[in-house]
Amino acid sequence: MEFTCNHWGATFLVGSEGAAKDVAAEIVSLYFLGITSGRLVSGFLNKILKPQTIIVIGYGIVGIAITTLFLPVPVTVKGVALFMIGLGNGPSFPNLTYLTPHYFGKSASQSIISSQMAMCNLGILIIPTIFGIIAEKISIKAFPVYALTLYAVIIISTAIYMNCAERNKNNA
Repeated sequence: MEFTCNHWGATFLVGSEGAAKDVAAEIVSLYFLGITSGRLVSGFLNKILKPQTIIVIGYGIVGIAITTLFLPVPVTVKGVALFMIGLGNGPSFPNLTYLTPHYFGKSASQSIISSQMAMCNLGILIIPTIFGIIAEKISIKAFPVYALTLYAVIIISTAIYMNCAERNKNNA
C-alpha cells in the first residue's frame, strides 16, 4: 500500500479528482510526511504501548483514511486522507519486524526478517504495477477500491502473522 500511494496518489488526485498537477504533487508530499510522522510517533509510543497496539491503532487510522477516499469531499481532504494513510502505515512494518525475534526467537529471526524484506521488496515491485494495469484498463478512479483491497489483505495477513507467531511462541 505504501508504494502504491507513493506511485499513484498524485495521478489519482489529477485523473479522478481534477486537481492541478502541481497541487497534486504538493498534496502527495504530505503522504511522505505522514509516513515519517507515523514512524517517529511510533518510536515515542513504544515507550508506553505494545507494538501490537501501535499496529492496530495505525491500521484503524488507515481504515478511516481509505473510507475518506470514497467520499465526495474536496481534493484537499483527500490529500489529508493520503497523509493519514502514511501516518497509519508508517509504524506497521518496523513494528512487525521488531516483533519477529519476540515471536520466533533470536535464532530464527534473521532468516524470517530476510524473508519479510524479500517479500516487501517483491511487493514494492508488483503491487503498484498491478494497479497501473488496472488504471490503464479500467480507470484511475479504481484507486480507492484498490487501496481498500490492499487494506483488507494487510489486515488479514497481519492477523495470520500474529496468530501464527503467538502459537509459535506458546509452543516454544
